Amino acid sequence: MYKKIAHRANIDGLLENSLSAVERCVQLSVDGIEIDIRHTSDEYPVVFHDRDFQRLALSDRLFNKESPLIHQIPLKELHADFKLKNREQIPRLEDVLALTKSSDMMMFLELKDKIKPKTISLVQEHFHKSSEQLRIISFDHLLLQSLKKHSEFYSQVKMLALHELPRTTWMARPLSGIEGVNANIYHPMHAMYLKALGLEVGMWWLPDKISPLITKSLFGLIDYLTTDNYYKY
Repeated sequence: MYKKIAHRANIDGLLENSLSAVERCVQLSVDGIEIDIRHTSDEYPVVFHDRDFQRLALSDRLFNKESPLIHQIPLKELHADFKLKNREQIPRLEDVLALTKSSDMMMFLELKDKIKPKTISLVQEHFHKSSEQLRIISFDHLLLQSLKKHSEFYSQVKMLALHELPRTTWMARPLSGIEGVNANIYHPMHAMYLKALGLEVGMWWLPDKISPLITKSLFGLIDYLTTDNYYKY
C-alpha cells in the first residue's frame, strides 16, 4: 500500500511550508510530508520553496520593488524584513524538526540548493535513530550521490532522484547511491520499469484526465504519492 505525502505540508488550505501546516499534519497523523530547503547567505536552512519572496511573502521591500533572493540575505535580515503571507515567520528547518519530534510520519526533504554543513548536522542529529523515516530528494542527482558518501548516517538514508518529464532526462538505469525516483509518472509501465530496477517509486499528483483504471493500476505499483489533495486519494 502506497503512503500519501502532503506536498509542502499542504493540507486543509494552510499555507505551504508553514509551521501551521506542518503542525496540522502532525495533528492528523498523515503518512508523511514533503518540505523544501533553501539556505540563507549565512548558510541557515529555511523551509521555503521559491528562490524569491514574491509569491509567498509579505514585506515593505517588495512594495519598494526590491526582489532579493533567499541566498542573498542572512537569516536575521530575512526574519526582520519578511513574513509569510499568513503572517507567520518563515520557518527554519530546526523549527519544523522540533514540531515533528514526537511524530513517526515520514519526511521528504527536497534540497533546492547546495546543502550546507549546518543542515547536514541538523538532519543527522534529528534522524540519527530514525533514518527510515527520512527521504532526501533533489533534481541535482550528483548532490544526492555526494551526500550519500558523507558519513555512515547518510549512507543509510534513502536518496530519491526527482524527475519532471520531459524536462529532465529519464533514468535509464540505477544511479550509484540513489535508491528511488520521485517523478510525474502517469503510466503503469513507467512504474513497473522502475520497480524492476529495484527502486522505490514516488509519484507526483495525478492530472484529472487520467482514467480511473490507469490510476488504480498506478496505485498498485508505487510506494509514495506526493499530493496537494491529501484527502482525495
